[in-house]
Amino acid sequence: TYAEFLAARAAGQARVDSRIPEDKDHKPSGWDPERSKESLLPATGVDVQDAVACATWQGLVVADADTLRAAAWGPLHLDFPWGGDRPSLVFANAGAELEGPTPVGSFPGGRAPCGAHDLLGNVAELTLSGRALGSSAPFGGSFATPSEELTPKTAEALALED
Repeated sequence: TYAEFLAARAAGQARVDSRIPEDKDHKPSGWDPERSKESLLPATGVDVQDAVACATWQGLVVADADTLRAAAWGPLHLDFPWGGDRPSLVFANAGAELEGPTPVGSFPGGRAPCGAHDLLGNVAELTLSGRALGSSAPFGGSFATPSEELTPKTAEALALED
């Protein structure tokens, strides 16, 4: 989790890119470390440098938009990660029906063919744009994205805006 990454950072056990200033604050605005340890809420407000550092520390990578598109719609090019049904609370946290993000995996009916959760709605995914350090683009909309706008085109438009 991001909370574990921050704890490892504080203990000198997690490195960040050497181009990032030493005095950079790695805590997102409004970060509550106790709350993040107790829940499976997705980390929000994390910038691309810290997302990459956290992923690297875990032996993972931050995906680009093409990878997330492939994960969301799979080889069958589904209308939505879960199939053809329109977005609803059965599949995704969207349309501001709930007041904020929910724990990862709260909508198992919306799981993508690859097994990934929350690729549409809940919180926008940070993706690498392939440009300079610090360059990223959001993917997939959030809990506030109107349900009727939560489509593959929304995800692509978000990723192309940057």
